[in-house]
Amino acid sequence: AAAEELGRIHTDSTARQAQNRGGALPTASLGPGAQNRNNLHASWYESHTMRLHEHQAKTIFADAGVSVPESGLAASVEEVLDAVDEIGFPAAIKAQVHVGGRGKAGGIAVATDRAEAEAHAESILGMEINGYTVETVLVEAWIDSVDELYVGVTMDRGEGKPVLMVSTEG
Repeated sequence: AAAEELGRIHTDSTARQAQNRGGALPTASLGPGAQNRNNLHASWYESHTMRLHEHQAKTIFADAGVSVPESGLAASVEEVLDAVDEIGFPAAIKAQVHVGGRGKAGGIAVATDRAEAEAHAESILGMEINGYTVETVLVEAWIDSVDELYVGVTMDRGEGKPVLMVSTEG
């Protein structure tokens, strides 16, 4: 199921990337050897790029039993307001684009009331961050924390195995 979800996410995110950059929609497949979804191997990873939005990664984590904040995906100011009405305050509003530096670019904001949520949604939705147009935002319960870690996974093509990277800097 996880491999099927990752393949779907790859297809969806690649199509969105192409649309954001004005390109044609690609046709994507899971490639040779992926028909048996339990038998994904290094050659599949070598020939496919997979980039996940934060909300997609958190869905996979939640499905695996990892605790994640309550959240919702929104593509309009009205949907952001519906989400904060359900989630409560404070709430983080986070641009969903395949690029780092979202916070520094103004693509992440914390709202403490409905008026702030509306203002943040209006400023983030449609903004450009490093050539990507923000079409959706993740609205999630704000977690007050002492430290924050950024986690990424990439493939070591020589070994054909995933490498987990953790950093205090995004």
